Amino acid sequence: MDQFKLKDSSSYDSVAEHFARFTDIVTKSLAETLVRFAGPPASGRVLDVGTGSGIVALRAAEQPGVVSVAGVDLSDGLLAVAQRKMRETGLSPKIHLVKSDAETLPFADGSFDAVLSLFALLHFPHPD
Repeated sequence: MDQFKLKDSSSYDSVAEHFARFTDIVTKSLAETLVRFAGPPASGRVLDVGTGSGIVALRAAEQPGVVSVAGVDLSDGLLAVAQRKMRETGLSPKIHLVKSDAETLPFADGSFDAVLSLFALLHFPHPD
């Protein structure tokens, strides 16, 4: 894994709670719009790439017809915050969080009906 990715993802660990509050205030409506534009997935399986504090995964899991959501991120701190939020909202059974590099996902092709990502491309050293 690139050193860039490790350094970038770990930079969120110590500020994860603060970042989550910021994200909830600033990007909540953007996350809701992203999920609405994506529409309901065919068989209800959604992937949230760069889930961070889980704002998109939570919005997706609330949608009718969504059966499961997988959220991937490299930051342990942000994944811990996302897990807490899932428990607090009661959506834990619907959402599976995975520590993973978004460029080498641990899922088989065709595992999801919809793939969402809010700002993950900003964290890829080679977005192309």
